[in-house]
Amino acid sequence: WGSDGLAAAWLNLIIDFPYLMTYGALLGLLCRRAARTRPLRVATGRSCLRAAVAAAAFDAVENLALLVQLQTGANDPAAALAFACAGIKFALLAIVIAYLVVTALIALVRLLR
Repeated sequence: WGSDGLAAAWLNLIIDFPYLMTYGALLGLLCRRAARTRPLRVATGRSCLRAAVAAAAFDAVENLALLVQLQTGANDPAAALAFACAGIKFALLAIVIAYLVVTALIALVRLLR
């Protein structure tokens, strides 16, 4: 990548840390809000909130593993850690987003009745 490419990759990963905190907090707050709309969804909403925070945490670990590789060169343990964290992060985010979409659709249907 050369020095310019490495610097750009570092900057991209560093900028990603505030972003992941923001999306984790936003999705968590949306889950919390969705859970308050119906008592039966409270437990699911709390789990959704935890999943959103966990997804951001896995994203942070993924970024750290990628930063290690930028610093020390590509290595299998850091690559495997980044890959595993990315997979878990995306699975958790899919669950969170599905919960929020279903909750929004239920609320919309009830509103239109």
